[in-house]
Amino acid sequence: MYVLCHGSSDNLIQQHCDQNHTYLSNGDDGFCLVYGSENSFQTLDCIGDWSATDPGDGWTVAGVADGTKDHTLVRKPNVSSGNQGNWSLSAGTNTDDSEWIVYDQNTWDYVGSHVINDGGPIFGCTDESAYNYNSFATVDDGTCSYPSSVSISDIQGYTNASPYDGLPVISTGQVTGITDIGFYMQDGEGPWSGIWVFTQGASFNFGDFGSLTENSLVQVEGQVIEYNDLTEIEATNVSIISTDNIPLNPSIISTGDFNESYEGVLVQFNNAFCTALPNQYGEWEVNDGSGIITIDDKLSPYEPALNQSYTITGVGDYSYGIYKVQSKSVEEVFQGDYPVANAGNDQNVDFGDTVTLDGSNSSFDDGIIISYQWTQTSGANVNIIDAENAVASFTAPTEFSSLTFSLQVVNNLGNSSIDFVNVIVGQLGIYDIQYTTDVGSESECYPTMYDGQSVIVNGIVTAVRSFSSYPNFFIQDPTVDQWAGLYVYVSEMDALNVGDEVSLEAEVSESYNVTELTNLTSYTVLSSGNNLPATPVSTGDIGIDCNESGEMYEGMLVSFSNAVVQSIDSYDNLYVDDGSGLSKVGDYFFNFDNGFWPDLNVGDTIDNVQGVVHYYFDEYVIYPSTLTDFEISQTEGFCADYGCGVFDEDNSCQCNEDCISCGNCCSDYEDVCIEGSDGGSDVCSDSILLGDLNVDGIVNVLDVITVVNYVIGAIEDLSFDELCAADNNNDGIVNVLDIVAIVNTILDN
Repeated sequence: MYVLCHGSSDNLIQQHCDQNHTYLSNGDDGFCLVYGSENSFQTLDCIGDWSATDPGDGWTVAGVADGTKDHTLVRKPNVSSGNQGNWSLSAGTNTDDSEWIVYDQNTWDYVGSHVINDGGPIFGCTDESAYNYNSFATVDDGTCSYPSSVSISDIQGYTNASPYDGLPVISTGQVTGITDIGFYMQDGEGPWSGIWVFTQGASFNFGDFGSLTENSLVQVEGQVIEYNDLTEIEATNVSIISTDNIPLNPSIISTGDFNESYEGVLVQFNNAFCTALPNQYGEWEVNDGSGIITIDDKLSPYEPALNQSYTITGVGDYSYGIYKVQSKSVEEVFQGDYPVANAGNDQNVDFGDTVTLDGSNSSFDDGIIISYQWTQTSGANVNIIDAENAVASFTAPTEFSSLTFSLQVVNNLGNSSIDFVNVIVGQLGIYDIQYTTDVGSESECYPTMYDGQSVIVNGIVTAVRSFSSYPNFFIQDPTVDQWAGLYVYVSEMDALNVGDEVSLEAEVSESYNVTELTNLTSYTVLSSGNNLPATPVSTGDIGIDCNESGEMYEGMLVSFSNAVVQSIDSYDNLYVDDGSGLSKVGDYFFNFDNGFWPDLNVGDTIDNVQGVVHYYFDEYVIYPSTLTDFEISQTEGFCADYGCGVFDEDNSCQCNEDCISCGNCCSDYEDVCIEGSDGGSDVCSDSILLGDLNVDGIVNVLDVITVVNYVIGAIEDLSFDELCAADNNNDGIVNVLDIVAIVNTILDN
């Protein structure tokens, strides 16, 4: 079996992978396996379709909603050939008539192999009581697996990866925390005694207990898996043994001592100070002096105060590469005989301002404050004047800076307290957000330093997906020529216009290695009609893979000249080179309502092209918006809107060279010249019934079949009248849109 996989997929998949493929579906993108060339091919097999009806998050398969999203699809053994593009028949309506078996997400048992029932024996486990029973197996191969009773500590294995990974188990524990997709349970107390149980798809046996509650003693049957390095049980059955058991005592540890052994274990931190407020995911950080640990809100949300001391009780967890604790209770800690430092409110100041740090509101119940000490803890270095007084000051830097200062106060009893204050100097501009020389980790590409920062940013709109219900756009700072652009990801809103100068209140995000603005809370159009010229670059300045030169133009409107098409992929992306290196040109921002994507061939020269630079699936790509972003002197085969081209029979959008009678059909589709140099002597007759290719006076499924066969290349040529009947939307091209239109005509009738 030949395996395609994404370059960042799990090692379990990579070991079977024959070819990396960047563009893989997120559930609602169709894929087909075809045989032949790009211009002439036969469809062998498909997942999904190209209907005008949006499938939503994914297609239903075997009666499973969104079966193509967050599931694993495996072909049944009795299926020995592809569906030739008939996805509806292939997907079926239930488990009996579907060609597919729908498994849970990340079921990799069948990667690299496919059992086919060709009349010979099918080997597998034939015992219906076994965990890995194969209903299609005809010969038992001795691989039947049965759950064994194992303690949680044995499942954890006293190491990072469970020795029971992939095996069925039965284990018992007391519930310590519950979410809508699972729960934590613990057997006894202390390290290695806890585990996360994933329950989606599991059956529950509550008996007379009604529902699962904390402190219930439960028996879990399921499979042990290492899910993103978190040891868990993927449950198939959960039974309640008893309820209202005595709560377990948490393991009291220091924040810096948390490690793998406390994964799934109830723990407690004392006198842990909040050092970072919750991010967009509800995660915040604490430190009791021994090290930082992340606190999350999976079990209970909490809004902490910066620098406040807390006693935190929660369950150990691991996700996205970091240890964390899912808090259950958070209690503020106040100690007698201690002063309370107050460094004042956070400040926003201008460049060069004299900034006052005021700790005079620090208080005490016992004793008196005998000393103050201001210390800078982060940001561009400044000189603090009167650093040992309640009130200190400094001169703000002349560039954007985020500064943090600590105030420590000590009373006459020798006890101390610390508070922090942040000072933002100036306002973040696009350059500040984008600029970095740090490429980041192996999987990163020059991430911004301000991920998660709320900002107010001004810029001029350079491109808009105005044709989408989510009109994402790019903005650019006209005062700088590098690190000057940003992508803005929005929800539904009125589309802005290219040339609008806008002020945006949003949040900086590093998403899929793209520095962007998201969570737009407000915007103001300051002016309109601003003309921002494209920045001239060479194709090699942008490149394809992650590089510093390409990154400095991310989000900017650029142009390059005299680029020769080196290759064209299956998505019509153009790989071009002006002699300095490859660059990629794509159509994601292209408005097809105003013209067609250029019909170019390898070896053709693009005189000039402009577009915004984006980073998509680990490649830089330039996005033109309209046909006017292209200048191509060779117009044969190119549907240009800036003048008539030389007639090309394979591209009926082209006019004859004199543009007689038809007008400039490159921009006016009312009349389409099919052939001839006499001004369109062959024009579709008004008597032709759209959709009726066999001229029987009826539009029915026979006509649909003819158009489908033409589109997929099974029929090489259609007559002139047949082409006229097939081109239902009169755009000069017969494609899937015409198939949809004919089907709708049949349904309407």
